[in-house]
Amino acid sequence: MRNFSPREMVSNSTPLIQLLHIFKNKTRVFVLENNSIKMLITHADLQKPPIRMLIFGYITLLEMRMSDIILDRFGDGSWYPMISEDRLEKATELYKRRIDKNEDINIIECLQISDKFDIIHKDKELRNFFQIPSKSKGKKDANAIRKLRDKISHANELGLDMSWMEIIEVVESCGRLLEISESYHYEK
Repeated sequence: MRNFSPREMVSNSTPLIQLLHIFKNKTRVFVLENNSIKMLITHADLQKPPIRMLIFGYITLLEMRMSDIILDRFGDGSWYPMISEDRLEKATELYKRRIDKNEDINIIECLQISDKFDIIHKDKELRNFFQIPSKSKGKKDANAIRKLRDKISHANELGLDMSWMEIIEVVESCGRLLEISESYHYEK
C-alpha cells in the first residue's frame, strides 16, 4: 500500500480538458465518486478515444475559426501571396474538385492548417490579434499543433516523441488561440 495526497484526486465530474491540465504535473490521478476512490487514471488512459477526440476536436475547431477569420479579413483573395505558389496550386485543385461535387465551400477551407498559420503569421494585425510575439514563435507553436493533429488523425501513439507535458502544453496553446479567436469582431 502507498499513501496518496488529496491533490492526486479528482471528482468523477471533472471535465476532460481540465483533467488534461491536471496531468501536466502528475502521472496518475485517483477518481473520487461520492466518498470513495473508484478509478485510477494514468498516462496510458490518455491514449484512449475520448482524450484523442477532445484534442483533435480542439485543433479542428481552431482551424475552422482561423478559416473564418482569414475569409473575413482577406475575402478578396489578398492572402494568395502569403503562401507558396505550390500550396496555392494544391488548394486551388482541391477547391475545383469540391466545386465539381457541388460542395458549398470557399478556397480558404481547402488550405492546410499550416497554410492558415502562415497567413496569420505574415499579417501583422492578425499576429497581434492572436498575441503571437514573433513569427518564429508562431511557427514553432503552429508546427507543434500540426504535428499533434497529424499524430492523432493517423492513430499514432501519443507520448513517444513528445512528452505528455509537451502535448498538454500544445493543447493549452491551442485552447488559448481558440479563446482569442472567439473575440474576433467580424467586419461583415
